[in-house]
Amino acid sequence: MTTTSKLTEIDYLKAWAIFFVLVTVGGFIIGLVLGTAFGGVLRAIGMPVRFVAVMTRVLAFLASLPVSYFSFRFCVLKFLLPKVTDVPAPPMPAAT
Repeated sequence: MTTTSKLTEIDYLKAWAIFFVLVTVGGFIIGLVLGTAFGGVLRAIGMPVRFVAVMTRVLAFLASLPVSYFSFRFCVLKFLLPKVTDVPAPPMPAAT
């Protein structure tokens, strides 16, 4: 018997749905905070609106990468790994 046979489609769906919600909400909050602060600073120093719009989009993309990575890691460790390995998920290391 293979260990992957313990995983059902609902396990994948549950992990994906939680990942999707975490990334959407986390990305929105990070983008809102950083975009507002960065856009305000750029406008305060006299940058054109078009430049500010482009730069805040670039910043939002870059800020979403760690949100996506850590959300994916959390979902895999919490929902998929324990069913594949029969070992409890290891604790998430503290950010340094």
